[in-house]
Amino acid sequence: MAKEVIAAGFVVFRRIESIFEFLLVRANYGERHWSFPKGHTDPGEEPLETAYRETWEEVGLDKQHLKVDSNFQKSLSYQANENKKV
Repeated sequence: MAKEVIAAGFVVFRRIESIFEFLLVRANYGERHWSFPKGHTDPGEEPLETAYRETWEEVGLDKQHLKVDSNFQKSLSYQANENKKV
């Protein structure tokens, strides 16, 4: 049985009039893999703190630049491809 790994991140966007722009980062593997800023939780770290930390590390946005609805949370569980080449 696979070990459970927890990751957390934000869907970062801005709205300019009626246009929404989403912030995506390119993964360090594969030229066509883009996602929202996210990463694995550190031991003892809450998912919200992970999301803040990863967003800062990956794109340089900190808490004062993010308006976060901390009451909203969406969880997703899936089996990762263990044979993926990194």
